[in-house]
Amino acid sequence: MSSETAKRRLAKLEGALSPRAAVLLWLAEAHAFPTLPAYASSLLGRPDAELPPKVIGARVEAAARVELRGLSPEAIKEEVRKRLRNALFLLELVLKINLETLARVELEELRLAVFTYQARCLQLEAEIPEYRDFPYGGRSLAERWGEWREDATAFIGGLYAAEEARLLLERRDLESRACLFPELASEWESLLERAEGLAGVYGLMSAEPGQEATKRGSRQARSGLIDLDAVRAAARAEAPARAADLTEQARCATLDILDDGNAADSILERRVRRLLDE
Repeated sequence: MSSETAKRRLAKLEGALSPRAAVLLWLAEAHAFPTLPAYASSLLGRPDAELPPKVIGARVEAAARVELRGLSPEAIKEEVRKRLRNALFLLELVLKINLETLARVELEELRLAVFTYQARCLQLEAEIPEYRDFPYGGRSLAERWGEWREDATAFIGGLYAAEEARLLLERRDLESRACLFPELASEWESLLERAEGLAGVYGLMSAEPGQEATKRGSRQARSGLIDLDAVRAAARAEAPARAADLTEQARCATLDILDDGNAADSILERRVRRLLDE
């Protein structure tokens, strides 16, 4: 085998089994399952060597030892540990994003139901002349629609911010590979689309009498007086802070796995200080 051929094979090995590539390979394998719980169930009863941290770690370590052949045992050990830490961080990041998104979908579905119910109640009041101008709690119907609008805008903005943070992390750490499991990704898209529909509800109710009803399907029409593009832009500005929080959570979990308690405590202290400063 020529030296050039050997170099090409080594380069291919390094690229395929770098920490990031090893995690992306695992992610593609895991996404054969529709959900994270389904994937987790498939791991029950398997030997430790077949669990994700071990599989990913073995792939990374094997590639590193080939690449680093000729260095001192101490240097190899330190570099292998660094690469294993990077791989475990990415694995933890993927799991954190999926678990947070799963919890958020469950919660936000309930909040969306509340907003939908509130909007229907306000719509019914607007349709009944004797209730239209009745000031509940000293607030007119128009004022209560305004309050609903503010809350709905914040609700949509929170969803956008979560999505923008995930997209940022996927671009930065996962080569823009989607990390949500298939069913969860579909549930998230459905939730977001129906949440954006709240803007259309307000746009319809805030239209002047005699105006033509907005057409469904058009983003411009659905936005009404809630500017979804502006809400998305504000969420995009908030995304780095959310992404940093998820990153630190993943780092803490990684350091706990590697039993590096001092470093994990340092990250936790920074998070607490930031919360106290808010």
